[in-house]
Amino acid sequence: MSVYESRYRPLTKRTRDPPKFWEAVRVMVMFEIRKGLEGRWAKVPLIFAGFFLFFSLTSLTGMLTLPEKDFVNNVEFFSSFFLTPREGPGSLIWLHVAIINSGLIASDLSDNTFTLYMTKMRLRVYFLSKFIASVILTLIGLPLVGLSYFFIAIYKRGLPIFPFNWDLMGQYAIILGKLLLFIAFEVIFYASVILLFSAYTKKAINAGVLFIVYLIASSVIFEGILVDATQVEWFKLLSPLSAMLIVFTNYFTREVVFGGSHDGSDQFPIQDPESPSLYWESVGVTLFYAILALILTYRKLQDIRRE
Repeated sequence: MSVYESRYRPLTKRTRDPPKFWEAVRVMVMFEIRKGLEGRWAKVPLIFAGFFLFFSLTSLTGMLTLPEKDFVNNVEFFSSFFLTPREGPGSLIWLHVAIINSGLIASDLSDNTFTLYMTKMRLRVYFLSKFIASVILTLIGLPLVGLSYFFIAIYKRGLPIFPFNWDLMGQYAIILGKLLLFIAFEVIFYASVILLFSAYTKKAINAGVLFIVYLIASSVIFEGILVDATQVEWFKLLSPLSAMLIVFTNYFTREVVFGGSHDGSDQFPIQDPESPSLYWESVGVTLFYAILALILTYRKLQDIRRE
């Protein structure tokens, strides 16, 4: 049985004729998700994500008795805490993506499965399938933990339905919208960049290592060295992590109440917004990096197909 038959055809359960466009995309995405979550190492980031959620929920009790305004601020702060681009648990997202997503294209190149796929489907099907699978695999982890914390917190507090509180429900809806928008922003970047490294290597481990090195090195060089040496904040935009941190700290509230205070006396900002004047530039640059990564990945796949 060929590599294609063993990897792809059993999932379709159809004839040897290639499936239709969206059916082929669906089958490939489901296969890549299942393959990405196999193995012991793939489960390590998920275990840590579960640990972070458990630890956060154990400290939720004291927050439930806070005044309404303080509770809303805390919910936004702790729900977004799991999405921090460069610090805290956010660094676990790099590990998650580097381990689970790195083999999406690299594994196909290492055993010539890519060539077999190209005899059965168009490149657009292959590329779109890999991108969707990369997005879903990136989403499975801390982004879902952040959303889970948000829903559990407001459920434990009690939904303001009897009597219905329009103002509070509106604030909950705004926080949820902010979380979903930033998750999409962050996930699309990570999912796109890892595909670029995966397409340029033939080993998943190399793609994962290069992905992490790129994120850390760009942050150290452009912000840790050039910004400190020149005091020119625009250098931060050359580091994706720094650019996303600027968006993060200006987008979410950074005020939180500790100690179960009921009078707001313990409320203070955890972190001042990073370079507020560069907010929209950071959004645009991060999206530009993601789009550029996808374009370069697709062109690389075209070159490989022609070889």
